[in-house]
This record gives sequence, structure tokens and C-alpha cells, in this order.
Amino acid sequence: MKRASLINILCVATLLLPVTSQATDKTVWRDGINYISVKKSSQLATEHPYSIKADQLARILSQVKITQSDSGSLLSLMNKKAQTATPVFTDREIHVMAQRLSETLNQLSPEEIVTFSVSDFRNAYFGDKRLSVSGSVFVSNQRLNLLFGEIHVDMQKKYLRSGASVSNSRFASNAEIANFKLNTGHPEKEGGHDWSLAVFPGAEKVKQRHDWIQISLNRDYDYVRAEKAGSLEERYLSEQQKQQETSPELEERIRKLEAAQLSTAPKAEVVEASDTSMKKRLLQLRSLYEQGAIPEALYLEKMRAIINEL
Repeated sequence: MKRASLINILCVATLLLPVTSQATDKTVWRDGINYISVKKSSQLATEHPYSIKADQLARILSQVKITQSDSGSLLSLMNKKAQTATPVFTDREIHVMAQRLSETLNQLSPEEIVTFSVSDFRNAYFGDKRLSVSGSVFVSNQRLNLLFGEIHVDMQKKYLRSGASVSNSRFASNAEIANFKLNTGHPEKEGGHDWSLAVFPGAEKVKQRHDWIQISLNRDYDYVRAEKAGSLEERYLSEQQKQQETSPELEERIRKLEAAQLSTAPKAEVVEASDTSMKKRLLQLRSLYEQGAIPEALYLEKMRAIINEL
């Protein structure tokens, strides 16, 4: 009886033990390996909740770039443009981050911050590869703080190198890496990186660290496209940019197609019908791409196919 009572007491004591900080993280959005979460952090003085529009966040995130350190690593040797500033986020990542951060920052308590991990296909090494970016976000003193843990890392390789068991010796399944967390940055100590965040007007490094910048929220920023002009996020252009860009690239392409048809078609009525159909197809294709319904590779392939019909 005494032994049973002791076991019961130990079980109750175990249940009353405090949960880990990982358990307190609250995921507010998840899509496969991508997520945005809310985390408790008593070490940071924040200005939460904070209201900031998605458009402003998107323009700020588009400004964030890194330079690669010439460390003699394989990456540095293969990257001939090691000192060229590279955008941290793609247009698609910016779109996701801007919308979700705007909603989440407005709902935080003072002791909470945002952590995230997003990924997209990038031109890396010998072809396109899905690479991830992870870090933390919070507002203090009218400044948006971006503290990064990992930038442009291969989640698959990171998972396999961690020593975790996998069903396939070469690839981990989505289910296996679903709960695998990348480093989201540490306020107390900087980790080892082969990259450094670049500063820009309105932004400065925190404590001269390479992985932490803060950006003033009291000034205007332009949207810096991570991809080609006329791509996904024209909606985030600043008012000044909208005034300067009176004819987006795709509209110019459409006009050139129309001119080519007018100069080669034998009959006016045939030209008009073909012209209308061509323009409609191009606009529908662009709409599907902007909505994220089709990937960029398919979008470009279909565009070329329509152009080749001339």
C-alpha cells in the first residue's frame, strides 16, 4: 500500500512539473514545413501589440538582403558573386510573411514575439532548390526587429545531418520533418553564419551583429522586387513607384504582341478576334500566377507557348 501511494504521489508531481518553452509556442499559421508562431520571451522589451499594415511590412521585407562571407567554404567557392547582396525573401515569401505578421503583431501581448520559418524555390548550386529562412520578429521603440537564425538552408540536408532517423536513406518525408525546427535566432548570442545582413537607409545592425537588424517604422520604403519586373507582388509598390511605372512589363509585352498581329494579319476582322483572344489568355494566365495557382516555371512556359503562336 505504501509503495502504491508513493507511485501515485510521483505521478501527480510529474504532471505538475512546468512545461518547456517549446510547448508554449503557439502556431498561428502552417503550410507544410512553413509556419508562423507566437513565443514567450521575457528577455526582450517589446512594443506589443503593434498595428502595422501588410503593405508596409512587405516593402520592408523586400529591402532585407545578405552578403555571403568569403569563408573558403564550398558555397563561397561556387558563388562567384559572394559579395553581391542577395534578397533574403522571395516575392511569395514576402506575401505570406506580410499578411500573417500584420495580423499576428496586432494580437501579441508585451511578453510575446513572433517566430517563423518560410521556404521557396531558389536558384542554388546546380538548379532550383527549396531553401528555408527562419527567425524572430518583434517591435520595440518604433522599430521592426528582424533576428535571423537560418537563411537559405536546405531543410532536407539539415534534417539528415541532425542524425534523425528516416524511412528513406536519402530523403525525409514531409511527415518526418514536419516538427523539425530550424534555429529562430538568439537575442543573447549570435550563432555562426557564413552570411551577414546588409543595412539600408532606415535600417541598422543591433549590437553590430550580423544576424539582427532593426528598421525604422517612421519612414517610407519602396518595394524591391526579388524576382523579375512584372512578377507577383506589384500590389505592394509604393505610391511613388506606381506613379513611375505607368506600363508594367507584361502590359508592354501584350502591346507588342498586338502590334505584331496587326502588321501580319491579312484581314482586319481576323486580327481583331485573334488580338482579343491573345490578350484575354495572357491576362488570365497572369491572374492565375498572381493568385499563386500556378508556379512561376509553368507561368513562363505558358507565356512562351502563347508568344510562339505568332
